[in-house]
Parts: sequence; C-alpha cells; structure tokens
Amino acid sequence: MPKKHGVYSILYRDPANNGSILCAVDWSWQVPGEWTRSEKDGVQWWCKWRSAGQLNNRAYRAILKHFGLKKFSAVFPMKKIVGMSPAKLATARRCKERRLGLPKKEMISDTIGSHCSAESCN
Repeated sequence: MPKKHGVYSILYRDPANNGSILCAVDWSWQVPGEWTRSEKDGVQWWCKWRSAGQLNNRAYRAILKHFGLKKFSAVFPMKKIVGMSPAKLATARRCKERRLGLPKKEMISDTIGSHCSAESCN
C-alpha cells in the first residue's frame, strides 16, 4: 500500500501584508485536484491555517518558482497550473532539465513533518 503523504504545500511571503501573514499554496487541500491558497497570522505552531481562496498571481508565481518553471510561464499559464499535480509539474521540470541541460532541481513539500518529494505526490 502506498504511503499517504500530507498536503503538498509551498510557502511564500506576500509583501502586501508586510510579512505578518504566512501564505501557502496547497495541492488538493480545499479543492481535490487543484492548487488553492491558505494563510495564517504569524508563524507559531498554534496559529491555524485558513483557506484564502483560488490562486492569485503571487501564488501562481510561487508555484512556478518552486518547480523552476518561471522562464516557461507562457507554456504554463495559471489556468493550466491550477490543475497540475506536484508530480506532473515535477515531470515537466525534469523534461526541461533533459532537453535544455538545466541543473536538477529538488522539489520538496514545505509541509511541516511531511517533506515528500513532488514526484511522489499526485
């Protein structure tokens, strides 16, 4: 039986809130098979995450950066990215690495206690 991982999350800061709110984009947390945003006040463990809705431009850019696909945003528009799993995005990155000779990028979830690789997260 495959090991069940926690939510695949990518943490990022939004300068619009002076860094006082921690932001994340999460795969299949609020909506199955989609990236959605979450946030919490402060970084303490007891602060609860709350849903922040669908992707916005900052969250979209955080996904592209995490997977090393910023240069390829024309090929990966937000409408496409929203439904691409971490494993599919990792596969796209590996393809770019092979074709273009890019350095291998490590893509690991930022979820505390569940640092799974993107390749293992559908």
